[in-house]
Amino acid sequence: MLRIVSFLFVLVTAVSASANICIPGKGNLLKVVNVASDDTLNVRSGWTTDYDVLFELRPDQIGIFYNEVAYKSEECLSLCRRYLRGEDNLQDTIKLKCRNKSRIWYRITLATGDTGWASGKYLSEYQSENISISNGEQSVSKDAPALEIEEQRRAEEERLAREAEEKRRAEEERLAREAEEKRLESIRSNYGFRDIKPGMRVDEVMKSKASCNLATGLHFEDSTTCYGLDNIKFISDAWAETSTINILGLDLGVLDSYDWASYIFADTDPESGNIYTSMRKNLDEKYSLEYEFTERDLDFFNNDERDVLRVVYEKGQITLQVERVKVDEYSKDIRLRLYYQTPAYGEKFYTKHKPKKASASDF
Repeated sequence: MLRIVSFLFVLVTAVSASANICIPGKGNLLKVVNVASDDTLNVRSGWTTDYDVLFELRPDQIGIFYNEVAYKSEECLSLCRRYLRGEDNLQDTIKLKCRNKSRIWYRITLATGDTGWASGKYLSEYQSENISISNGEQSVSKDAPALEIEEQRRAEEERLAREAEEKRRAEEERLAREAEEKRLESIRSNYGFRDIKPGMRVDEVMKSKASCNLATGLHFEDSTTCYGLDNIKFISDAWAETSTINILGLDLGVLDSYDWASYIFADTDPESGNIYTSMRKNLDEKYSLEYEFTERDLDFFNNDERDVLRVVYEKGQITLQVERVKVDEYSKDIRLRLYYQTPAYGEKFYTKHKPKKASASDF
């Protein structure tokens, strides 16, 4: 077990040793060499490139423990045996035929406990010394690798933490991009007035040709004009410029209390110039009708028993409404309003307001 020696001031240095061309000297550590600054050294599950990569080492990484050696050819095994028996003139031959051709592999272990095989071509041994300075005198500890290993462990933990944070941010950005692409795609398929559609944000509408602030909280008293049109008032359910619009409302004006419904249920529908009949004709041609108010509903409305009459299209995404609106304590207006909603809001609206009436068979 390694023992950490404490001093008043400690420096960790890597000092080159007289390298053993085949295996590291006893007590020496390994460091990464011959790897470009923008590359890494693969550590694999076995001693050839056919094995899976377990992890990677950074250029010039130090504090690597040697465990065992593997030779990929009988020639390299023979040369190293002769060299280890004392034939010094074999260094250049072993380097040329074995190390430089990745025919010598080391099983290594990091201070973090990770272990695997890497080519000896990219690993060089060194002696690690803890140089302590106390009272102006320098001394060398025999427990050399201990502080370096701790430093290596901390550096590896910091690197892993940085990588984890980078991956987390990258994943968040990826999900945000996908969500934005999905939102824009849904907006394109939504119904709306010109290029104002539910699903947009208020600030997007402000930057569009509409050039209006729809942060009105669905209050017609706070309505605004868009596209410079003075015959339509616009609102939405959004409250702030960064809010998403789920409901877009248009006030199309006041209906004549006596004239607007004159021809609705008649046998003929003459060109009356009535804004309600004009809107019905336009919407009926463009959209799929789901349900509409009946003549009996109109009677309830005219008798002040109801304040809203609805004509619903496209599963609730489009609704034309006749609304009785209080003007002051003594008077009310009948106004025509058109609403566009997102598919989700439209579905809820459709389900909530779909007529549920008794039939003759119920009696």
